[in-house]
Amino acid sequence: MDDTLLATCSGDQSTRITCTITNVVVHSLRGHTSTVKCVAWDPHHRELLSSAGRDGTICIWDRRSAGKQSEDGVSTLNPVVTIQEAHKDSPSRGKGRQQKGKEARSITNLLYDDTSPHGLISSSSFDGILRYWDVRLPSGTKNIKSPKTKPPRAIYSSPIDPTTLHGSRRPRGIVSLAKGTGPTAGLVFALGADSRVHTYAIPTLTAQTTEYTHDHMQSNSFYVGLALSPCGRWLASGGTGKQGSGFLFDVSNAARPSWTTPQQGVELRGQLGEVGGVDWADHMLATCADDGTVRVWRPDVETYQTCRDHPEEKRWDWSWAIDEF
Repeated sequence: MDDTLLATCSGDQSTRITCTITNVVVHSLRGHTSTVKCVAWDPHHRELLSSAGRDGTICIWDRRSAGKQSEDGVSTLNPVVTIQEAHKDSPSRGKGRQQKGKEARSITNLLYDDTSPHGLISSSSFDGILRYWDVRLPSGTKNIKSPKTKPPRAIYSSPIDPTTLHGSRRPRGIVSLAKGTGPTAGLVFALGADSRVHTYAIPTLTAQTTEYTHDHMQSNSFYVGLALSPCGRWLASGGTGKQGSGFLFDVSNAARPSWTTPQQGVELRGQLGEVGGVDWADHMLATCADDGTVRVWRPDVETYQTCRDHPEEKRWDWSWAIDEF
């Protein structure tokens, strides 16, 4: 929510909130029955956040709720709202893919809608269908801890699964989500397991004709990230495979599509193994790969040439791009 709190999810079925000022864990969130895959802070309510994972469950947490205090000062919280099997009855069922246990219902990403104080978007590993939830409890509910309480409802689902529109015999899951901003506000970008970035419109979550890909792009892992630049123009994606490539797309016209064929991106080479983490700072992109390196990419040609001409003097200006961390 802000720079003082950091939420992390884990394979131990928990989510933890750490104070970045004191470097102390202040909350342990427990309510999932499998690996927690994603966590998102509510931009409208600083005490609220949501998590989801391989158990197919979305949990909503309130830091103000009473928790059990441990000896080391960590408060263990239970979810205030639970949405079980959030993508179980997906519209894409019956198109050739069979569910195989909990993994097939895994929730891969959560995004809050900045334009609505109660909107939450979810994706799954099962297909390319996104769901839009009203996280408020149904009208008339008085006790959110009651076992008879009805969970929040999905008020929209994507009417068409874009991962089935290119000759695929079965739907493919969504690997990562990124929310549009600036020129791409009102859009959601979704990296699919079909090695394409699909575009959806908020709030109907209708898949748009605008798609992005690259001839060398592979995204058959659910650990590959997707990130939009602060200006809203550049979309970065990780990738799988031995090459260790990231990919960069100009999405400035995504809200005004004038094409029906996928747009080709730029391949960022220089690492080995899967490029999983991607993130932006001002005028620079960082990519993290399985070879243990973090590389920072800058568009400034003049800075690049200066670093080449004076490698020792300007080492810090590009050290992240050449050193292992």
